[in-house]
Amino acid sequence: MKIEKVILQNVGPHRKLEIDFDSGLIGILGANGAGKSTLVNSIYAALTNDFTRFGASKSDIIHNGAGPRDKSFIELHGSHRNQHFKLTRSLRPNTNKLVYRKLDDDGNWLESGSKSLSKAGDVNQAIEQELGISKLVIDKYVFVAQWDMFQFLSQTESERAKTFQYLCGTEIATKIQKVCTDYVSNQEKVKLIDNSLELEEQ
Repeated sequence: MKIEKVILQNVGPHRKLEIDFDSGLIGILGANGAGKSTLVNSIYAALTNDFTRFGASKSDIIHNGAGPRDKSFIELHGSHRNQHFKLTRSLRPNTNKLVYRKLDDDGNWLESGSKSLSKAGDVNQAIEQELGISKLVIDKYVFVAQWDMFQFLSQTESERAKTFQYLCGTEIATKIQKVCTDYVSNQEKVKLIDNSLELEEQ
């Protein structure tokens, strides 16, 4: 997944913030209280619909200078697996919206396949199923608390193997191996030695 643009309006210290992200390593610099953590927490909240990292209720996250009718929202633009998406989580009014469209091999919009969702549950489900963004992976390996970065070192070997499979998309290799093993084992007088667990650990 690539996040290409973030727009914050009336969120935390940001009256209006719009940032375009390039590829590669990105650093966020600023004075204390400038809103660096707000930016990171906003991206997390938009992807997961979890605002607890702000340590406040949604109404407390809205910019102090915003009027009672001023909109407050987080908007992400990005792409993943030949799909472009625009995700909006509004604090005021309290709404959700996900629009995603498929791209062709040249990066152009396809006329068919555009979808728009506005129910929080549907948006959350589409983020995980259609865009392939798992909250579990986001929590454990993407938006990791500063002192939890090396938590994976305390995992067992099998837990690390499962994590590797998930992050690298190798579950399909395990399924193929099982199908082949089942096929061969159904042949006459064939003795198989299953060393799949040993291979997974390696």
